Amino acid sequence: MQNGEIKIKKTKYGFPLVAGSLFPGETGSGKVVEKIKGEAENFEHELMIIDSSPGTGCPVIAAVRDANFVILLTEPTPSGFADLKRVLEVVNYFKLPWGVVLNKWDINKEISGKIEKFAKGKLLGKISYDKEIFRAVSNLTPIMETNLKAKKKLKKFMSRPLKPRKVIFDPRASYFKPRAVPLSELKEVELTPAELEASRLCDFKEMEQEKAAKKMGVSQSTLGRILASARKKTAEALNEGKAIKIK
Repeated sequence: MQNGEIKIKKTKYGFPLVAGSLFPGETGSGKVVEKIKGEAENFEHELMIIDSSPGTGCPVIAAVRDANFVILLTEPTPSGFADLKRVLEVVNYFKLPWGVVLNKWDINKEISGKIEKFAKGKLLGKISYDKEIFRAVSNLTPIMETNLKAKKKLKKFMSRPLKPRKVIFDPRASYFKPRAVPLSELKEVELTPAELEASRLCDFKEMEQEKAAKKMGVSQSTLGRILASARKKTAEALNEGKAIKIK
């Protein structure tokens, strides 16, 4: 990139971390976010978490545009409540489902009550003020590696199940193998029902991805990931003589 840089690191937890930044004096923060998302798509994954900057500018728009769900983190201050309303205009423009996390809720219970009422049942959880959180952050210790109360809160409201995919097609066969090769000598690739459905709609039925995504009940970016995985597995089986097993 000419206006910024992208860094990729494999964390000790086993998942990759993709980060980016603008060079001093440069513009185009939204393009940096798009580039970060593009690099992240190269990794096999079921869940991608995008940590956006605050506000409603280009990087925020680029971050939330293809999301399946938006988590809005706010604090009970007049400016925090006003910013929440502003960013919701962006989220609602893209018609994205959302939820609110109320941080330091107990520093101003009056405004916290107003935010809870405003969220109308979409409050995911509340985190109390705790100076030990700042100590952990300053020591570069993830909250999930501490014994703080915030850890239990995070585990409770962040355990959201994956959005189910709608699969209508019931295949006639669930196993395909090269001719005249014994099963004992074969290696397999496994296609999930969602991968088969995405391939059926987009490749066999030649349906546009936008329409196929709606039919499966997922976002277009999620469909793209499912379809790319299906195509890669199918190509691997054909090129390396492997069997295809449908789960």
